[in-house]
Amino acid sequence: MSKSYFIYLDVCCLNRPFDDWSYDRNRLEGEAVIKIMKMTLIELRRKGYQALVKELAQIDTIRFLQEMGWGSGDYTKERQKSLKNVTRAEFWQDIEEIIKEKN
Repeated sequence: MSKSYFIYLDVCCLNRPFDDWSYDRNRLEGEAVIKIMKMTLIELRRKGYQALVKELAQIDTIRFLQEMGWGSGDYTKERQKSLKNVTRAEFWQDIEEIIKEKN
């Protein structure tokens, strides 16, 4: 039986395939990044679904997917438009109010 591991990939990992592979760690991490990036969308979706089912079970996975939806549009443009007139001070004030409400 194979063992499963959780991994975290940040933007730096995208450079690993171009690093010096004479070091074992660089080579292993580079190969892993390439393998992950070569996953087809179908494989990625299947593995994502499996991870959700493992953590949430089937019913809650279905509830989660129904709640989240598949998304559409351009998030970056929408975010810039919605935050266009918000100052940093207003933003942090809202964050502080949210924290106070939770406490």
